[in-house]
Amino acid sequence: GRLLLANDEARRLLELPADVEGCVVRELPGLDPATLELLGSGREASDEVHFAMGRLLAVNQRPTDHAGCPGGTVVTLRDSTELQAVSGRAEAARERLELLYDAGLCIGSTLDVVRTADELAQVAVPRFADFVTVDLADPVLHGDEPAPTATDMRRVAVSGIRDDHPLYEQGRLIDFLPSTPQARGYDAGRAELVTDLATAEGWHAQDPKRTRQILDYGIHSLITAPIRARGAVLGIANFWRAKQEPFDTEELSLAEELVARAAVSIDNARRYTREH
Repeated sequence: GRLLLANDEARRLLELPADVEGCVVRELPGLDPATLELLGSGREASDEVHFAMGRLLAVNQRPTDHAGCPGGTVVTLRDSTELQAVSGRAEAARERLELLYDAGLCIGSTLDVVRTADELAQVAVPRFADFVTVDLADPVLHGDEPAPTATDMRRVAVSGIRDDHPLYEQGRLIDFLPSTPQARGYDAGRAELVTDLATAEGWHAQDPKRTRQILDYGIHSLITAPIRARGAVLGIANFWRAKQEPFDTEELSLAEELVARAAVSIDNARRYTREH
């Protein structure tokens, strides 16, 4: 069939040329095959979502033939791009609140430093990160005050979607180089976002062989957040992604909120260890 009439809004949404009327529907320029198939088929459609010209369009199509006479179709288009974006943001906000709520319930069930760190690692996988590692200043494990720099960091918790990852194992004592995001975050007391680990030269310098294994494994993005309580940095929590999309700046604040829920419990456990 041919296009007989297109109003101004249809021309705008589909970016149709001025002389489009009279064109064969299946030959309309710029539209994807699925949209062209629908428009050319004449079949009935109700709010069928199609991606066209960078927009999400809800398409309704109805036949106009009556009593067996040859007819055509009437098509209405509704731009749902913004609605989809708003719905997506609302869903993301709901998931964020649920994660923080669960973190409040799960983290701090005991006065054990390592157990509390592990609870943080467990609650974030897989909803926020594919892997989580928690490193505490080694003196914290004995109830003492942490060191001012990210040296003598003990890996106390590891959680992930798989067990065959090349991240440092639990129990490893790590001296982070000043160039690493872990050391920068620890020293400054604020979270660090690395959207692409492949280009993070300071991180590579820590252990070139190990970082190459991590990249080859598919881990590509990192948020490292300091564990702060009562003005002191007790350690760092590292959130790693492999299967999910890279972390973005909005997720940086979520990581900080998750860690904040654990920080007070870890500090309470540290003080309990010192006193007992």
